[in-house]
Amino acid sequence: MEVPKGVLPDSPQVTVEETIEEVIAQEEVKPTQPIEKGTKTPEANLYAALEEERRKRKELEAQLLSSEPQVSEAFSDEGKLLEKKILQMNEELKTLKNERVLSSLHNQYPQLRDLSDEFNSFKSEFPASKMESVAKLFLLEKGLLDTPRKGLEKTTSGGQAPVSDGLTAEEIADLRRNNHRKYSEMLLAGKIKFD
Repeated sequence: MEVPKGVLPDSPQVTVEETIEEVIAQEEVKPTQPIEKGTKTPEANLYAALEEERRKRKELEAQLLSSEPQVSEAFSDEGKLLEKKILQMNEELKTLKNERVLSSLHNQYPQLRDLSDEFNSFKSEFPASKMESVAKLFLLEKGLLDTPRKGLEKTTSGGQAPVSDGLTAEEIADLRRNNHRKYSEMLLAGKIKFD
């Protein structure tokens, strides 16, 4: 057997025709349509199934958070009774604190007493904010809180001399030389002052 040029003697011989056919076959495989996500896998629905699973997981997590099951660590009847009393006292403490803050706000901003119903509905829109901040915002939106806003600083013009109301010494000398009658009238009227 004759070994072609450029091929090692113990290697399998590959003909040029076989490689050309493989290249042509690979070129024909390229699709003309855009490939969707997940279509290269054996099952074309894998990506869609993953998206569905993620959506369902988010729904179930939201459902769990909204239901908020209360896990009780108390196993006895006395423990459950004490736990209920503690929860009631915590609620009472929160309401007392809110009432104290609200009364201090009524003292600080008496306008809130007149608009208490509107303020309570406005306060429910901002549950995570401090009550004092919400009260200030409410009063500002209603135009009841007049706080002077500090603007830009007033400009200073540096080394300029202040403007005097009277005549300068040069103007008085000019008036005396050129218009003596007006000079004497102004002098008698007291409009010319010598500094």
